[in-house]
Amino acid sequence: MTSPTGAQAFFGRTRRGLPGQDGGEGGGRACFLLGTRIQTPGGEIDVEKLCEGDLVRTSSGQARTVKRVFSWKAERGPDHSWDVDVAPVKIARSALAPNVPHRDLYVSPEHAIYVDGALISARLLVNGRSIVRCEQHEADELSYFHIELEDHQVIFAEGTPVESFLDEDMPLFAPTFRGSGRRADLASRLRSAASPWVDCRTEADKARDRLDVRAYDWSRVAA
Repeated sequence: MTSPTGAQAFFGRTRRGLPGQDGGEGGGRACFLLGTRIQTPGGEIDVEKLCEGDLVRTSSGQARTVKRVFSWKAERGPDHSWDVDVAPVKIARSALAPNVPHRDLYVSPEHAIYVDGALISARLLVNGRSIVRCEQHEADELSYFHIELEDHQVIFAEGTPVESFLDEDMPLFAPTFRGSGRRADLASRLRSAASPWVDCRTEADKARDRLDVRAYDWSRVAA
């Protein structure tokens, strides 16, 4: 499938040779970029090195078994920017809290981050400072990975609480807010702008607004 901007998305194969799949609200779009480090009981490991049967640490403090690891790739044509639905979102070190993430984290736009008790897709948290869209990412090919557990959980990537793969039959771990394009982004900003008079913000709006304020001091707290 080729986008109007020349980005081509297709499903590849996992390290164990399982076919990549799309499924559920978190499928196909909610994933980690190649090289992202995932917390396990034995320390951090690159996502592409995880296998079925490995253990990852969850927000409950318990270790959960990896059921499957999916992968897919996206390519862009020459002289094209990455499509906004494919371009990774960079969450810079300390963007969410001191040392969270502890290293720049790159996820797909729909990957949900656990913030203030809710799971919020990364695209809804973009502020142009500490959380940015990487439409000009230098790579011509992006490799993304899902981690599926037995249920929807919060795991840790670069020290950041994030969702595991969400299959359509899984109950949500927490209230979840997904992005749906630039129109939804604009509506969110309008709700925030009107909030001093009429506060109709969602939990995702409020979390983004808090991180916006933090972003002004981000260069200092990240140092």
